[in-house]
Amino acid sequence: MVKNIKIDKDILGGTPVFPGTRVPVTALFDYLEDGDSIDEFLLDFPSVTRKQAIALLADVRKEMMKILLDECVPIHSLCRITWHSSSRSRNSHWLVWY
Repeated sequence: MVKNIKIDKDILGGTPVFPGTRVPVTALFDYLEDGDSIDEFLLDFPSVTRKQAIALLADVRKEMMKILLDECVPIHSLCRITWHSSSRSRNSHWLVWY
């Protein structure tokens, strides 16, 4: 489940938004799809923090990988998969052992 979003029927009719804002999370994906950078998005939506935007993308990426791994390949029977996030690094990634 993506945790860095807020869904409240009283905020934009229940449209998923960044917590503490009225900015739909889809706006970030629209910007990225159009070739704009996260910096451009943040300039246009100053109530969203960089940390919020990156956290949302990380959550969506994790969820996407779960779906792909569960639906495309019965990989759990072939290998061990772990999400790795280092406090010393800004990078997080999947680790796969066969």
